[in-house]
Amino acid sequence: MKPREKLLECGAKNLKDEELLAILLRTGVKGKNVIDFSRQLLNDSGGFSGLLDMEINDLLKIKGINISKATLLKAILEVVQRYFKEKIDVPDFVLNNPEVVYRFLMTGIKWEDREKFVVMFLNNASDLMDLETMFLGNINSVPLFISEILKKALRKGARGIIVAHNHITGNLSPSKEDMAFTTKLKKACELVEIVFVDHLIFNHFGFFSFKQQGFI
Repeated sequence: MKPREKLLECGAKNLKDEELLAILLRTGVKGKNVIDFSRQLLNDSGGFSGLLDMEINDLLKIKGINISKATLLKAILEVVQRYFKEKIDVPDFVLNNPEVVYRFLMTGIKWEDREKFVVMFLNNASDLMDLETMFLGNINSVPLFISEILKKALRKGARGIIVAHNHITGNLSPSKEDMAFTTKLKKACELVEIVFVDHLIFNHFGFFSFKQQGFI
């Protein structure tokens, strides 16, 4: 059964990844039909997230991806991001909910192929006042990093903070360094009477919330 027919008969949720992509690409390359070509693309790029995150110039380097297909893939990414932004209902956008924070992070920020630490500064009502990227890569100086976070929070008049960083691997478990950093930041926030709402570790597969797991 062809992917389009399968979608009509069984629903989109029952299609494999390569079948969904095949519907979009429509044609394959010499020696590979569209499903085999789609499967190869997903395998080589690490799935939909890797494929859609590629820049147009990188997509065009792939044999079988022309301007039409490359622009289609980038347009799909933008449609998905706008869809999820619209799904976040502003009146219910409470940032002490880890699931909402995760959705916000995944749709509102371009994440790179290295770790990025961001800090969300909140007011009394847990509304987002500001968001800043504080660090790229591994933390080499935790005390200095914590000091900088608190200085910015006090300067902005924030009453609470949420910190988050992405794991570029599939493993969402916190490292010893993540645990130590979280413990030290929690103690530092208590000293200056800033609420440490949560620390999220996340990637395209999901998230780990220190608050949800009882560490905060």
